[in-house]
Amino acid sequence: MEIYQKVLWVSLLWFTKTSKIGENIYLVDVKMHGKLGSTSVFVVKGEKAAILDTGSNSTVKNLVERVLDLGIKIDDIAYIMPSHCHFDHAGGAAYLEDAFVKARVLVSDKDSKRLTVPAIIEKLVEGGRQTFGDPTIEMKPIKNFDVVKEGDLVNLGNGVEIEILDTVGHSKDHISFYEAKSRFMFVGDAVGIHMPQTKTITPTAFPPEFDLETFVATIRKIESYQPEIIGFAHFGAKTAREGYLSLKDTVKVTYKWNNEIIKVYKEEQDLEKVVEFIVQTYGKGLDEFAPNHARDLARSLAQGFLTKYTKPD
Repeated sequence: MEIYQKVLWVSLLWFTKTSKIGENIYLVDVKMHGKLGSTSVFVVKGEKAAILDTGSNSTVKNLVERVLDLGIKIDDIAYIMPSHCHFDHAGGAAYLEDAFVKARVLVSDKDSKRLTVPAIIEKLVEGGRQTFGDPTIEMKPIKNFDVVKEGDLVNLGNGVEIEILDTVGHSKDHISFYEAKSRFMFVGDAVGIHMPQTKTITPTAFPPEFDLETFVATIRKIESYQPEIIGFAHFGAKTAREGYLSLKDTVKVTYKWNNEIIKVYKEEQDLEKVVEFIVQTYGKGLDEFAPNHARDLARSLAQGFLTKYTKPD
């Protein structure tokens, strides 16, 4: 594992197409919206393989090519495992089903509905298009799926198992994945947006389901596993002490955002003043994640933190 600790950040900062981050764990940069260093998908290999998160519909071609580059055969992909229903995490699921025809999609109970009901999918697409200004975002219902729950183990063979964790707070359907052999934890959006280029942490406080105390409790839960490697959907991975400190920092940052946003709103009674404060104070990390959409993201985050004070416009 020490070898991976030494090479991990070198490979991530050079944004290679795929990065081996553990004995059987691979990071794939899916180039969301054509941008490197924004969205990670992870591949876990045993006798069979699993894809953790899916990217969006527009990243499927790139993801499939990268998986095949790893020497994994199409029929060896056994599971497609989105962490939650948002378009950049589950939007590619149904399209990956078309590519990996023997794979099953593993979802939480809530997502067995959210990712199969067309009316709900339409709302997910609309939310993604509004936030990111991307009219090409599409989703379609998944077909071949199984429901997983807290504590379930997904066996990939060769001693590789993935444990399912409920990690709500960012959203009510969020699950994370722990692979004990490598002590690897994929956290999706459960612990915020971690951008290595700008060294910024942004709480994933998006409405309508963000809950501050549940979000923090989830971070504590993940911390209790003492993972050797933490994989973030946005973006990359951190090992051992770096990952541990990132979890601690996320709690501090989240409470700081919460206190500052509530203070500005109480003083100004104006959501747009809060948005401007976020852009001016934290715009660097937002712009790195989604160039040209920092203000849109700031508005969503303001609404998420201010759920108790105001409803979204």
